[in-house]
Amino acid sequence: MMVCTPGAMTQCNTGMPGVCAMGTGICDSDGKLDGPCEVIVQPSFDDCRTAEDENCDGNAISQCTGAIDWTFSRAGAPVAPGDDVIFGAAIVPTGGYVATGFVDGDLGNNSVVNAGKLFVAKYSDDGAKQWEHVFSASSLAAGRAITVDAQGSIFVVGEYKGNGVADGFNLSSSSGSRDLFIARFEASGQTNWVKLFGGTGDDVGSSVTIDGAGDVIFTGTVRGTNVDFGGGNEDANADDVFVAKFSPEGTHKWSKIFVNSGDQIGRNVAATKTGDLILSGESKMNFSLGGPPHLVNDGYDVFLARFSGADGTYQWSKSFSGIGDQLVRGLAISPNDEVLLLGRFNGVIDFGAQGHEANGTTNGFLAQFNSASGMYEKSMSFGNGAAYPQSLSVDGAGHLYVGGSFEGELVFGPVAISSTNLADGFLIKLEATTWASLWTDRGGNLEQQFYTSVAVDSLGRAFVGGTFKSELLGPIAAETMMSTGGFDLFVRRFNP
Repeated sequence: MMVCTPGAMTQCNTGMPGVCAMGTGICDSDGKLDGPCEVIVQPSFDDCRTAEDENCDGNAISQCTGAIDWTFSRAGAPVAPGDDVIFGAAIVPTGGYVATGFVDGDLGNNSVVNAGKLFVAKYSDDGAKQWEHVFSASSLAAGRAITVDAQGSIFVVGEYKGNGVADGFNLSSSSGSRDLFIARFEASGQTNWVKLFGGTGDDVGSSVTIDGAGDVIFTGTVRGTNVDFGGGNEDANADDVFVAKFSPEGTHKWSKIFVNSGDQIGRNVAATKTGDLILSGESKMNFSLGGPPHLVNDGYDVFLARFSGADGTYQWSKSFSGIGDQLVRGLAISPNDEVLLLGRFNGVIDFGAQGHEANGTTNGFLAQFNSASGMYEKSMSFGNGAAYPQSLSVDGAGHLYVGGSFEGELVFGPVAISSTNLADGFLIKLEATTWASLWTDRGGNLEQQFYTSVAVDSLGRAFVGGTFKSELLGPIAAETMMSTGGFDLFVRRFNP
């Protein structure tokens, strides 16, 4: 019996699940399809807003729930100083997660580390800890940010003060001040290399990313004389922003220190699809990042800039001012290569085409820009009491994940949640184009909870790190966690 017309293109079943099931093939001369059945719809990110299995793995993610999947907490010291904090979290491409911060220390206001030991850990997909490192210096050591390359190597940046040994690598800060470090760990946890940088003042590494070529780009703040990333000594003036690019093997490729009057702080760096880099931060005085000068209005102003990934050549920069302080806390690149910026302000922030006034003591802001030109596209503000957004991530469909803490009431469009006592952690998932809330989590109860870092994996599951004191709410009462003394760190995964 003929099942198709010989020589004609006909529909067929590929044998794959989901949207990849339907295919096409050429009908043979005997009226049967014996040749290959080519997939029509290629696998893509499995969006929780649709019922289809878009990534063709046989498991359709068809509802946006934000349900807590698992939580891991490490028992902290029962006596002071006993603060443990996660500052950075990242996805392992082959599965699992990594996080960094500090343990057995003292967390001051505005996330200042007064004491502590560097903490780096890796977790499996189901939340089991695979390994951890705890490295100490005589005064303090802390990881501020973490990323993973395609081969599974892990890169951490942060700060330390004093002398110590990290897996055979000596730590020795200069002039009795804080110095910054970048370190590479293998997937097994072995320390591959550690690079130390610093001048005569306090220095910190605050953000690190991997570009498309596998090179490592990091940023932060330096202060004082004789700062050398490999391109020669430079003298910073007050707090100055730096950005540096290294090979995966730790070889210096290029670096820049933007020397200006007053204080500038480098907060975040991200790589575009073309391999260029986006830098964000804030400045307290008039400044330049290699292009035209920017005038600071009042307090700290936010800046955003783009540089060539090849050699750091300046491309464009923007600054956003207003009454009071404007501070950056998150940066992400969307699947369409748009720049997404997260921060907070306590007066007014002006994006030029759109301004926002704080409704409460401190509000959060979210803004989107064209990555090629830096042109403003849209923005929103959120809050009502005191909102402290800390981290921003984006998934394969372009949905946004905003994490942080708040006190009082957090109003995010039509969604409003209230804190129970002091600061509560929050995580909100936003639809890609409208920024409408898809789900919201509040992780607080007694004392304080902070969601400090958010990363999203290939299935849209949010991996969150932070710290809590007293209680961290679980999905059911039996899964609520209690701290052992001071602040305890945690990592937690949310379903899409």
